[in-house]
Parts: sequence; structure tokens; C-alpha cells
Amino acid sequence: MTTPQSLEPSKNPRVPVIPTDLTFLFEEPPVLAHENPESYHALLNQIAARVNPQDPFEWIWIKDYVDLAWEILRYRRAKAQILDFACGPALASVAESVLGDADLGWQAEDLRSKWFANEDGKGEVKAFLVEHGLNMDSLVGQAMLAHVNELEKIEAMLASAERRRDGVLREIEHHRDFLRRLLEAEAEILDGEFTEAPLIPAGNATASADDQVAKS
Repeated sequence: MTTPQSLEPSKNPRVPVIPTDLTFLFEEPPVLAHENPESYHALLNQIAARVNPQDPFEWIWIKDYVDLAWEILRYRRAKAQILDFACGPALASVAESVLGDADLGWQAEDLRSKWFANEDGKGEVKAFLVEHGLNMDSLVGQAMLAHVNELEKIEAMLASAERRRDGVLREIEHHRDFLRRLLEAEAEILDGEFTEAPLIPAGNATASADDQVAKS
């Protein structure tokens, strides 16, 4: 079980403390094994400090917002990783466009091995592309064509998560607008109750009652 950093004493006085009866919401953040929980909690603290949730509803929406923001970051990393991995096999198509058939087989395989080896290997691939009048955009373009279906699926999930994230902000805004109007209406009612009937001093009230009896 992970303890939210925002529950601990914070050096930033702007970070609100999660109410004790709501801490269970933040005990298991949606962080995968290779992801950093501290980064998730840092994002949570930053968002909470900016929004400053006022009640349980807003804390739940903050949780939804941070979870969706984290999910969006994951989708974006996934897109980048798919393209980076796909650049290796795509080198064969690029090499085929610039090399003769005799050189294609061994050199394409050599380039692919270098791409997955290390940064120096990637540097050799980039040098090969420049040597033949190409650049990394040529390679990435081939990689995108080879994985267009997968990228479209991720893009659709990314767009859905972004819409839901933006919807959370609208919910908080509507909630606060409703509370503001409710408090204004309550203030108007209370002001009306205590200002419509003028206060009469106790002595004057007794005299007024005696006058009414005398007139009757």
C-alpha cells in the first residue's frame, strides 16, 4: 500500500491535506510497475494546490483528474515507444529505397541491429540516412505507416481520456457555481427575514399595545 505524499507534512503550505476519511481513495494509485509513484503524488500535490478542493465531491474529482492525466501521459509514452521500436524494422524499407539488391540484405540487418544496440548505434543509422540524402523523418514516416492501426487506436484512447479529463474540470466549475448561487440565495433569504420587519424597542412595543387596547 502506498501512502500519498500529500498526507505527510508538506514543505509547501499551499498543498491541502486530504481529509482523513478520504485517504482510502489515494492509497492505491494507478501506477504500473515501471512507473514512479512519487511522480504521481507530485502531480497530485500540484493539482490539489492549484484547485484547492473544498469538499468530498471535489476531492473525488481531483482524484479522477489526476488519474486521467496520468493515463494520458502513459498513452503518449506508448506512442513514442511504438514508433521507436518500429524504426528498427522500418530500416529495411528505407534501405531498400537507397541500396541495390546486392547490398540490401546484410546492410539492412546490420542497420537494424545498430538501431537496437545503443545510442551510438542510432547515431550510425542517422549518419547512414544523411549519407543517402534522408533524415529521421523518413524513417519515422515508414514506421508510422507500418503501425498506423495501432497508433490510431492509441490516439482514440488518448482523445477519450482528454475529453474525460476536461469534463472533470467542468464538473468542479459547475459544482462551485452551484454552491455560490446557493449561498447567495441563502444570504438573500436571511437578509429578507431580518430586514422586512423593523425592530421596535421593548418599551415602545408595550406602549403601542396599550394604545391598541385603549382604542378598542
